[in-house]
Amino acid sequence: MRFYYTEEGKTLPIDTFSLENFNNYRVNNEYLWLGNNGLPFYPLVFNIDNQSKYRYSFLMKGDTALHQREYNVAEPFTSLKYVQGARQEQFFELLHTQNFSPRGNFSLGYTKINSAGSYNRQKVNNDNISANIWWTSKKERYNFSFFANRIHNSSQMNGGLKDDTLFMLDTSIFSNRKTLQVQLDNAYRIEVHHQLLLKQRFKIQSSLDSLGNGIEQFVRITTRFRTAKTKYYDTLLNQDFYPNIYNDSSVTKDSTHYQSIQQKLSYTFSKTKGKNKLLFTPFARYDYVDFHNTQNYTYSGYFSTGTNVEIASSKYQLSYHSTFFLNGIRKNNFEENLRATFFLTPENTIYFSSVHSVISPSIDLQQYNGNHNQWQNNFTPIRTLHVEAGSKKNIWGVHLKLAYTDIYKPIYFDYKQTPIQHNGYSQIIQTQVSKTFKLKRWRILSKAVYQYTGGKDIFQLPDFLATLKIAYTAELFNKALSYYTGIKVTYYNTTPLKGFAPSINAFYLTPGMTTGSYPFVSFFFNARIKSVRLFFSVMHLNSGLSKENTYFGALHHPLEDRAYKIGINWNFRK
Repeated sequence: MRFYYTEEGKTLPIDTFSLENFNNYRVNNEYLWLGNNGLPFYPLVFNIDNQSKYRYSFLMKGDTALHQREYNVAEPFTSLKYVQGARQEQFFELLHTQNFSPRGNFSLGYTKINSAGSYNRQKVNNDNISANIWWTSKKERYNFSFFANRIHNSSQMNGGLKDDTLFMLDTSIFSNRKTLQVQLDNAYRIEVHHQLLLKQRFKIQSSLDSLGNGIEQFVRITTRFRTAKTKYYDTLLNQDFYPNIYNDSSVTKDSTHYQSIQQKLSYTFSKTKGKNKLLFTPFARYDYVDFHNTQNYTYSGYFSTGTNVEIASSKYQLSYHSTFFLNGIRKNNFEENLRATFFLTPENTIYFSSVHSVISPSIDLQQYNGNHNQWQNNFTPIRTLHVEAGSKKNIWGVHLKLAYTDIYKPIYFDYKQTPIQHNGYSQIIQTQVSKTFKLKRWRILSKAVYQYTGGKDIFQLPDFLATLKIAYTAELFNKALSYYTGIKVTYYNTTPLKGFAPSINAFYLTPGMTTGSYPFVSFFFNARIKSVRLFFSVMHLNSGLSKENTYFGALHHPLEDRAYKIGINWNFRK
């Protein structure tokens, strides 16, 4: 029995069976992070999608987690996942979904992270709850989908270690990291995000025959409401840690509020004939944004218009998306995306894509008033050009990606924890190759990424990153038990180490310090018994085997030491 969900226009099966990546439930070693599950992180491999942080609020990191999923299942389905790790780490995930009719479904989801961390003042308590319902009328004349989401993230902020030397020279796996002094003794950060999303579709024409050929026309109305609040609190301020103290030298109570309403109206013309398909969707959208922190208060409304075009046949798929902003803070901004996929043979598929945009920075990059960070800027729009080509399927089983990104007037945080707009260019040239080898029961999964940075280096990425997974898979007791076990190694060369400013939840450039040139080795054992999957893993297996600890995720923030994880996933069906 297959179970499906739709997310961002793609329909995918719910994974209830695979063991290959079952032990992955959090940020992996292709990111730099603050060393505890649920704390901030940033990627070591450049991805053009991450540039969206300039468009909304850089303070509201939870925006990237507000994704809707619409499920379609033939019978009620419930999935429970629980992970217990070293240092009181707990991860819990619950999903229940069922169709209340052949034309409707509702689902509930909940994710929780609770982890004490390795060091003092590093505790995380994050909650994410979501609900979705969709329904389609008879003859599909009307369809609606409603999504609600709440994220509540609470984390202690310790500012990093006071003395890195004590950590670096003590490689004993029995050391108590809680004895190391940290910069901040009573700082914490809270983020609360809400989202309500209503999608409605009205069919105004349908002339499909029994083979699905013909013409359809739709009108869609989408309404989205989002709010986000952040609070940073600290007492007994460490004046040597903070670069500035502007308002109060005894207590910090910074808060930020962000609210947006979006209304979108679109028309879709669809024509299908065999494997040939044409979709044409012009749209108009209105956005209202309300932002304030301390004494700053800004609100703005703006209109945009654009179109989506998709053309498909048995040989190719083409899609084009464009948006042009007519007024307000986004006046004369635009973005356009083009993607082409060519099916040369059943064994050979290549693609090409491009992104071109001119987008004004988010409001809180223009103005901010906090106890430790204040600025008034007049940043101009950021221009981004990204082109990418590659192969996702060929006779050699090699996935190849070649990409070039050119960003004009990029924004970054300097060592004073202040946003700066570079009056020039930053370029990324990226090559990525991956290949899976199957040798009877053995699996070897390899990936290599090379990144060249030109112009202003605001990303501080490693030039080279590689992963290698070697695994063995087998089935026992007439396939009643299956297991997948092996090791994974991640390595990246020396790269500059960023600092982290807890008062604004942002990574910033720092001079001199580096990280990398260090392998991360992990062991995993994944197994499946009927509908139950479980895993045991040891992360950072090689911790403490060298003479000196050199692994950091940010300035004065060590990455996680060796740690075990035990997880179980139980799927229930009617």
